[in-house]
Amino acid sequence: MPRYYAKKEKTIDFDNILEAIKLMKLHKNSIRQAAKAKNIPKSTLAWHISNFDKANIDVAADNVDVMKNLLKEHSTTGKTIFNAEQESVLMKYLLDASNINYGLSLKELRKLAYEYANKIGISYPNSWNANKEASTDWQLAFMKRHRNLSLRTAEQVSQNRAKSLNKENVDAFFNNLSSVLSATQFESHRIWNMDECPWPTVPTKVVKTIAPKGKKRVGTSKSAERGTNVTLALSVSATGQSIPPFYLFPRNNMKEVYMTHATLGAVGFANCSGWMTSEDFIRYMQHFIKHTGANADSPTLLLLDNRTSHLSIEAIELALRHGITMISFPPHCTHRMQPLDVSVFGPFKNMFTIKHDAWKKSNVGVIFDLHHVPLIVDQSLDVALTPKNIKA
Repeated sequence: MPRYYAKKEKTIDFDNILEAIKLMKLHKNSIRQAAKAKNIPKSTLAWHISNFDKANIDVAADNVDVMKNLLKEHSTTGKTIFNAEQESVLMKYLLDASNINYGLSLKELRKLAYEYANKIGISYPNSWNANKEASTDWQLAFMKRHRNLSLRTAEQVSQNRAKSLNKENVDAFFNNLSSVLSATQFESHRIWNMDECPWPTVPTKVVKTIAPKGKKRVGTSKSAERGTNVTLALSVSATGQSIPPFYLFPRNNMKEVYMTHATLGAVGFANCSGWMTSEDFIRYMQHFIKHTGANADSPTLLLLDNRTSHLSIEAIELALRHGITMISFPPHCTHRMQPLDVSVFGPFKNMFTIKHDAWKKSNVGVIFDLHHVPLIVDQSLDVALTPKNIKA
């Protein structure tokens, strides 16, 4: 079978090239003699000599660092259009745009380079004028020169999230958390995190499948065009423990069949929307208290989202009676600060998609309904809700 070897990164000895140029300029060697003496291809040395002549470099008088920078600018990564200072300006713009969630695509980078070159009045290839953007060759060379840049799939962040995740909000949360932890000594197994997430009967992600190369359309069967969301609430502790799931089904009446395949100890309720309401959160708190043993003699800390359904007077009083201190994350910041969102729900969603796909292939013609969701959740929790993921 064919073997594939990783390409070795070519290293350029600029000192050696500079010595060859000095042999020609100072010692009057021919280009053939200098290239042979320093083991450099004749065409490569001729190209560098041409660049030195264009830049009016005096090998005898000019600074060594200046000459090396010129060699680097015209190295095998391709001729640069911008000098080092101008490229650093481009770099700063790209990084700043990424940091505020407005990162540029490769096409936008090429357009930016073209507009920048026009603005500062430097020469560039005529081919750039055809599409009003830099060439793909320039883009590839630019990315190769700047190894700290890479092409990434961006996570979609709403305007509210982008504005709310700032230093003031994050500092306020941690100051609040610090004051609570200094006032009350919580044992590690008494520090809990709760989050809720919708789980659809038709997953939005699909498993990649093997298909003939070149085939334009590859399909996979699914139960329905659109799925129905079942809300799942989970709680995990700082020691890696978890309590059984809490389900909310989008139905007016709860049926026992919905929980047929649920995890032992899990509970389920129903309301018309399937989303957590104040009344349902009271039920969740009772479920939480039952499985954690929270009481006034053993203080418990519960970190959770800042949802209106979590802030009812009845819920707060119930928490206080059982020694539970609730701290909410800042609004629109949970995509970065909510531990369950960051370390558990990611692998959980991937495993849910895989298990759902396996179930679908084993039950051809059967519609994946509400009562099947707890079954797949139970299988996925065994893999994703591990102490290692929780502690992470």
